[in-house]
Amino acid sequence: MKKTKSFTVNFIDPQGNTVTSEFVLRKPTIQDRIRINQLKKTFNQDYNDIEAENIALILATISVLGEKVPSWYSIQDLDETFLKVLTDLYYRFIAWRDEESYKIIPETEIKDKQTN
Repeated sequence: MKKTKSFTVNFIDPQGNTVTSEFVLRKPTIQDRIRINQLKKTFNQDYNDIEAENIALILATISVLGEKVPSWYSIQDLDETFLKVLTDLYYRFIAWRDEESYKIIPETEIKDKQTN
């Protein structure tokens, strides 16, 4: 199973420049998931704001799992453009993370293997 993946993002920044950047993210371990949750809580103290919670999850995930991030990636200097780019990146990452995470074996296959 491949443990890292490169994701390319293309967008126009607030100054009107076309930007192409690469992120390399790794699949999370159990320890990574705990660190993501801890970091998410430090980013978002308002537990009633679902949008803030989602932003905190995206930033925490990229911060913990980012093997390579572009120089413009900074938690302090994000505006709406960067947030949209990171949200898109996050959903592409989740699709990749989940595509080979596990295989559910139907109960009938388990019984067939036990009887042979």
